[in-house]
Amino acid sequence: MPIPFSSAIYPIRIANCLQLQEYHYLKVNYESLVDWKLTTDHLRCNPFFFGHEHHDCVLIREADKHFFARLLFMFRFTIGERPFDIALILPMDTPTGDRDLGFTRVRSKPPTSSEFVFLESVVRGTLLVPDFDSKHNDHFVVDSIDHNMFLRIKHAGLTL
Repeated sequence: MPIPFSSAIYPIRIANCLQLQEYHYLKVNYESLVDWKLTTDHLRCNPFFFGHEHHDCVLIREADKHFFARLLFMFRFTIGERPFDIALILPMDTPTGDRDLGFTRVRSKPPTSSEFVFLESVVRGTLLVPDFDSKHNDHFVVDSIDHNMFLRIKHAGLTL
């Protein structure tokens, strides 16, 4: 299966020892910034969740940078005896402010901007509400869902 890297194409050979398993549910444990207790988020990425497609949104941390994304596909592949947990995500653009409402707004990147991340980089689930008046697939970040979310967004610098 060829995968493009810059101007060249390098083939990837998939051996018989590769196993792939799809997941529709992710349990994320994280330490709360409010009371330092272990907290759990239950996230779903399912094409047939009660008859409808359901893709939760998450806060991702990679290399001291935080960003919002939508889970598109989760899977584990094993090479030999070593498992790798991976997610295909649709990242959101850098947050901007909505001066009229005072909310933080993010915009979905085009589907061609989807990327793979390790599931270990998922910090927690997030609530992003679609802006139905937007023609650009904008979402509002609900930082008031709980105290921990409010603090995480402030500490990560994801608000204006």
